[in-house]
Amino acid sequence: MGAKIGKCVFFDMQPPQEFDLLEIGNFSATCHDSQMIGHVIDHGRLQHSPILIGNYCSVGSWSSILPGCKLNDGVTVLPFSVGMKGLVVSNWAVLVGSPPSETQFALKEISEKKK
Repeated sequence: MGAKIGKCVFFDMQPPQEFDLLEIGNFSATCHDSQMIGHVIDHGRLQHSPILIGNYCSVGSWSSILPGCKLNDGVTVLPFSVGMKGLVVSNWAVLVGSPPSETQFALKEISEKKK
């Protein structure tokens, strides 16, 4: 029981209240004053869901990740953004804003142009 934290994780935030609902992959970072909130009151009911953060992710300062949010590998959450309840963000995307919008960068195309 307890949080599952990968290798080489930078953890600069207050510990979450539901630490057993948190999973962070390898080489990820949670920046200053970001929040991982594993509970929400929805329609008068207290609900708990795990928060899954993949490998090589970055959660910006003062951002909030809500229950059931899944950040796949390489996701960047910009500062002051919110990962909403149940949101699944695709690989190597950038999550920005509140309400959030997802931006996909063509990393493969950029690396191919350098060849």
